[in-house]
Formats: sequence, structure tokens, C-alpha cells
Amino acid sequence: MTNTTSPQIRAPNEELENKLKSSDEDRWLASRYAPKSKRAILVAFYSLVHELERALGVSEPMLGRIRVQWWREVLDQIFSGSVVRSHDLALALKDEFCDMPDMQPMVDGLLNAYDDVLDGIENADKPPRMETGAWIALCAAKILRLEIEPYQDAIAACGRGYVSARIGSPCAAPRLEAVQQAFPTIPPEFGGAVLYVATMPAYMTGKGISPLGRRWSIFKAMASGKISKV
Repeated sequence: MTNTTSPQIRAPNEELENKLKSSDEDRWLASRYAPKSKRAILVAFYSLVHELERALGVSEPMLGRIRVQWWREVLDQIFSGSVVRSHDLALALKDEFCDMPDMQPMVDGLLNAYDDVLDGIENADKPPRMETGAWIALCAAKILRLEIEPYQDAIAACGRGYVSARIGSPCAAPRLEAVQQAFPTIPPEFGGAVLYVATMPAYMTGKGISPLGRRWSIFKAMASGKISKV
């Protein structure tokens, strides 16, 4: 993973999509409900999220910090217009984010949240692990180029709730209640940023979710504007 000024070749969008579909099908499915013009950038962004999640799963926190820092440097290169490291996802992010400088503060917030988790920072009001979910949802909403301010709290609540269910947090039950109140207030145009939260109840059962169940949960949430109970 070194910087380069040589010709840069990236994998086709289809390959990136297939990787995301196999590693994070919830968010890949949510991206299908975004306008076609925004799907590629959501796929690139959610692929970045997958890499950041992998950083939390390494054996040593320092190794995780190095991974997050690597992606921070890639994004700094993108937003500053510098040569970007020759890496499939880095180049895809460059293609999608190069004309979106207003995304940098939000992406920095996302990276900071992951750093806080790796640094073991404690915050009873805003636990860093849950805040990663909030930043993911807010960044995705911003990517859709919609006015997020009126729905910011609701979008963040959905992101926090999803993470709490995925990691089996004791706070998942009250967060599901918050999601069930917040989700109906979010316009359907934001589906690409939040619809994956529809799988939250299934994860809370501890039984997992089938591919068909995942698709049905997300479709039902989009059609009804509601999140099911456990």
C-alpha cells in the first residue's frame, strides 16, 4: 500500500459491489433504494465502512489504529487533490468524492469515532462504538445530497441502533424503541442511508437472518415506513 504516480488501475464497479454484497449485504441492499446516480458512491462509502469495521477486529489496537490512519491519509489525499494510493477502493473513493469537498468534515468525524473506539475512550452519553453507527448513517445521508438537518437526530438514532444490535449490546432493546420512533419521521428518499436498520430486530433474536428475510425486512420497512418488533 504505497503512494504512486504510475498509471492507476481500479477494479470495475461491479467487482466492488460484489465484494460489498458478500461482506455487508444489509448496507448493499439499502444502497439499492438510493437513486441510481448515487449507488456507486454509496457502495464505495459502505466499502470504506467495512474496512474500518475490520480495523476494530484486529488482535492489537495499534494495528487497528494503523489501518484507520491509512484510510485517513487516503481521504486526505482525495480531498486535497493529491495523488491517491493505488488501491481499488482508494481509487473508487477518489472517483466518487473528488468533487465533494463538503464531505470531509463528516468523514473526519467518522474516522475520529473509530479512533475513539480503538483508544478505549469512554463516554456514557455517546459511547464511541455507537457513534460509529451515527456517523455512518449521517455520512450516507449527506452523500445523497438531501437536506439532513431536520432529520439528523433520527438518522443518527437509526445508525446507533443498528450497531447496538450487530454487536449484541445490552442497550439494543431501548435503542430499538428509539429507532421505531425515529424511522417513520425520515423521508423515504433517505432509504439508502438508513434502511439497513430494518434488520435490527432479527439480529436481536440471536438467530441471525436469512438472505430472504433480510430482503423482506428492508422491503417491508421501505413500504410501510416502520421497523418491526423483535
